[in-house]
Amino acid sequence: LYVEGIKSPRRFMELARRAASAGKPVLAVKAGRTDAGSVAARSHTASMVGSYAAFAAACRATGVVLLDEPEGMVLTAGVVDRLGPIGRGGIGLIVSSGGGGAVTIDRMTAAGLPLAAWSAETRARLERYYLPSHINNPIDLGAHKGALALENFAETIRAVAEDREVAIALFIMTPQPLMMETTDALVASWRDTRKPMVVVVDAGSFGQPVRERLIEAGLPFVNRIDDGLRAVDAMVRLRALEAEL
Repeated sequence: LYVEGIKSPRRFMELARRAASAGKPVLAVKAGRTDAGSVAARSHTASMVGSYAAFAAACRATGVVLLDEPEGMVLTAGVVDRLGPIGRGGIGLIVSSGGGGAVTIDRMTAAGLPLAAWSAETRARLERYYLPSHINNPIDLGAHKGALALENFAETIRAVAEDREVAIALFIMTPQPLMMETTDALVASWRDTRKPMVVVVDAGSFGQPVRERLIEAGLPFVNRIDDGLRAVDAMVRLRALEAEL
């Protein structure tokens, strides 16, 4: 939903509750978060946009996930539709660049997104490929020990996807070795484990073959870390809202 004003708040909340009861997620963007935005919306449609705080409270009470901008909402809707609801646990973050991982984890922490703690079984599996000091969440594929081999990447991805503490996996792909082979490993792991997974293809034109492969496989992806975090955040919030209703 793109919302400027609600003429019948009670009707909106009734319909939102019916959608939640039917298992249908509702995503919304509300114009008029600021005074300037309210003026712009009013000049656009002559709608009285109403209180943003009141609308946000109505969304929380009825299971509607409120997002900040329309394009991100549409991308998030595609991810939610493809993956369905997530179970218990946190986010398992896999990165192909240590720098990208540091930036992403900063943003995840600031947003209050829950990181998974690797289970003992997962840590034991990862010790084959990484030094103990590098078995972290996020796990950086580039920090593996020994020679470069697809096995390092494929087994890392599968270990994270199979971890019972991971509700959803987020893979940040920047230009890296073995890009297409890694993509095939992502698809295989997703199909075999059915663990929800979002891929960020932050690789410019280098990533076009990767995108085509992911489209063919049906594995959802976005092109910016910002959109990946937005989608994962929405799925975590949907889980929380569904538990409260």
